Amino acid sequence: MLSRRLILILILVGICQSVFLPLHPVKQAQANDNVASAALEIVAEVNTHRMSLGLSPLALNATLNKMAEDQAYYIRSLNFRPENYDFHKDARGEYPRQRALRYNWPTFGPDPRQIEVGENAGLGGVQFVMDYWRKSNLHRSTMENPVYREIGVGVVPHEYGYFIILVFGSRPNAFPPLFDPERCLLFTANEYHTSGKGQWIQSVETVQLRSLDGTPITEPQTWQPHILIPASIGYQFSLVLREDNHEIVEQVDLEAVANTVVIPNTLPMLETGEITTECITNTPTVVAATPAVTEVPTLLPTEPAVAVAATTPAPPQPTVQANIPPASTPEVKIETVNNASGLNPATTEVSGLVNVNRSSNLQCREYPSSAAFSLGLIPSGSTITVLGLPGARDERVGFSDGIVIEIPDYAAARLGEGVELNELWLHIGWQMPEGTYLKCWVNAFYISASYQGKALISVASYLDLIQRGKLDFIPYNVPGGPSD
Repeated sequence: MLSRRLILILILVGICQSVFLPLHPVKQAQANDNVASAALEIVAEVNTHRMSLGLSPLALNATLNKMAEDQAYYIRSLNFRPENYDFHKDARGEYPRQRALRYNWPTFGPDPRQIEVGENAGLGGVQFVMDYWRKSNLHRSTMENPVYREIGVGVVPHEYGYFIILVFGSRPNAFPPLFDPERCLLFTANEYHTSGKGQWIQSVETVQLRSLDGTPITEPQTWQPHILIPASIGYQFSLVLREDNHEIVEQVDLEAVANTVVIPNTLPMLETGEITTECITNTPTVVAATPAVTEVPTLLPTEPAVAVAATTPAPPQPTVQANIPPASTPEVKIETVNNASGLNPATTEVSGLVNVNRSSNLQCREYPSSAAFSLGLIPSGSTITVLGLPGARDERVGFSDGIVIEIPDYAAARLGEGVELNELWLHIGWQMPEGTYLKCWVNAFYISASYQGKALISVASYLDLIQRGKLDFIPYNVPGGPSD
């Protein structure tokens, strides 16, 4: 059973509300404890999944918790059957991005559509739901979206186990630091929102630790996804994130539950509310101005995944409408070069050469699909700039073409498990001869790309650049077209 202290903490951050069941008070308390445990466990599983891919863990957020809880209780009130209900539509007929505005979730600019919120829903035991999300392209891409930095969770009991809602989000200038007590690491997030401009950090360039009175503890370091905490730093200090002259200060309390990363290894600490900080006095001193690079081992669940008999809705599959004529110009692959000639090895862009037969052209597609409309023909040998890989659907963008989009299994690609280049589409920019700059989608198989002289010869090599902030995930339903 969870301690009273943890239950109070969970209530304060909005994870656990009363479960309205006609139970004896003792059974009621046990039910609440089970719900609180399941809520923490599913967040720990999501963070474990993200960290195993090199992505930042997510911090609990009270507003997102409230959104998730309200939706979970609304769905439960309908006495729903899992095979015939849209879990993401609320009582007003609104979806997560729309209702987030009612919860005053901040936007990236004046346009209310510039909001970063996503949602996953599942029914069953924690491990069953997590396994389902991993196998579903749509749910997995939401969990793996690098844009998100915070998370909320709603859990209600159900005859099949639990009904679980996760709401993911990020806010301008909010980078919650998370402490891993076992490795003495402080995880620091970065900004991967790509649309709209405003008075917020577009990309964190440096991080620095300071005492609460502003005294520097370390010199500014190039941003890292995690830094080793210096010895004898104390339990409270500030994390300073900078871009040019723009500075954000995040307060850190190593003994606070809110600053503790939720992963399987920390669940026992979160259950007692007592965060271990012995590593602070046992950590070697970090030399100022030296970037701290620490390998984070792959985290594994503390218990084996056990499927619970449950029914979960399959994500809706778009149908193909397709009276699109076949390409008039064949796309023929020729030999792959190890170092694309004509590219500047020192460039900070991910550049590429179109690599088809000399008499052929490469189709520049509106969407990442060979069935999508061709926006133009790129001649063989043309130089292009790689901008990103296809990511999760953007609900703010209409997508009525009915084209089925297949996004590669990025988790498998990172492990080198059978994801080939011909399964990957790239969002690219091409300067057309008449002067127009065209953004479109092309198949990676027909591009010889490199970054700073190193050839990109696998899907995993592109994903490495995503992690390093050199490429972005572009929603797969964002159409190509001319750009100013």
